[in-house]
Amino acid sequence: MNAYRSTVTASVSEPSDAMPRDAVFRFDASPCLGAGHAMRCLSLADALADDGWVVTMATSDESLRTVPALNATTHTVKVITAEAACSADALRETAPKGCNLLVVDNYDWDRPIETQLRGWAQSIMIIADLADRPHDADILLDQTAGRKPEDYADLLPTHCRLLLGSDYALLREPFRKRRDAALARRRGTQIPSRVLVSFGWSDPTNMTTRALLGLEGLNLDVTVAIGRAAEHLVEIKRIAARTGARVIEDATDMDLLMFEHDIAVGAAGSTSWERACLGLPAVAVVTGDDQKAVAHALDHAGAAQVIGPHENVTPDTIRRSVQRLLERGWHEMAFKTADLCDGDGARRAAQTIGNITETSEGHPAP
Repeated sequence: MNAYRSTVTASVSEPSDAMPRDAVFRFDASPCLGAGHAMRCLSLADALADDGWVVTMATSDESLRTVPALNATTHTVKVITAEAACSADALRETAPKGCNLLVVDNYDWDRPIETQLRGWAQSIMIIADLADRPHDADILLDQTAGRKPEDYADLLPTHCRLLLGSDYALLREPFRKRRDAALARRRGTQIPSRVLVSFGWSDPTNMTTRALLGLEGLNLDVTVAIGRAAEHLVEIKRIAARTGARVIEDATDMDLLMFEHDIAVGAAGSTSWERACLGLPAVAVVTGDDQKAVAHALDHAGAAQVIGPHENVTPDTIRRSVQRLLERGWHEMAFKTADLCDGDGARRAAQTIGNITETSEGHPAP
């Protein structure tokens, strides 16, 4: 686990008879952007709700089409139009009386927009992974393994509390619950033969096709997990039918799929922490700039075989990488990656957020 956890110490808040606190989440998902922002917000929202918070999720109509889990959530969902994506006024309309906590996970937001919401939101929290822009925040969470406070120097107010590293990886509860059984399965597996290919729900770079072509003829049991809205789904299904791979659309049980498979081929994004929680070794491809820090952390820890960037990855690159992983190192990698993430990040974050916001009355704009 990470040596650096946070600038605060988490402890469980005592139950209270006070009015429930409310949180508004602002994020988006799309075939181009992927589902990562939505899924980590859902994970934290669920953990906050378990602690008694009332949650509203403000997102785009396209997010609802891209991420089926948003349509199944019990949290209130309010749609923000594309024209108002960066509008503070539009967000205020989702909760006219204001909120105790605003959580923003959106690459298009930064300090000027956030400052406009001071007063409407008692506290502001940012979920980030790029460390590339200034924010007006009381709490910032960056789940990238190895992230350091100095990475955010001069980007945050001095009062902002930092929750850094993969100890705060925002995973949904099923991953945490399945961890022990998954690690026991890794210990008992002698000959790995099942490969999970998953480059997110939308896979705009069409890495899935290259992975299927690379795995063809290796005598492996291959499963593809992808969203039904993916642009290249027809091509993927055609190749899968020829090669004998199974395609699962809009899977609701990724924890089970990761548990059942021996290695993965996928993106080096936020799903890396899901794989890590379950000790699933991976050939990881860098499919976007926001994944570079994660890829570096995985490679440094020996927790994945990182290849890429995606522009340079061919079916043959994937084939050779998978063969190399299967022939040596996959078992050791399973436990190195498991060391990065225990699955408790969302609960850990929710408890810490609760403690901070209980004593916070918000902060004025800088």
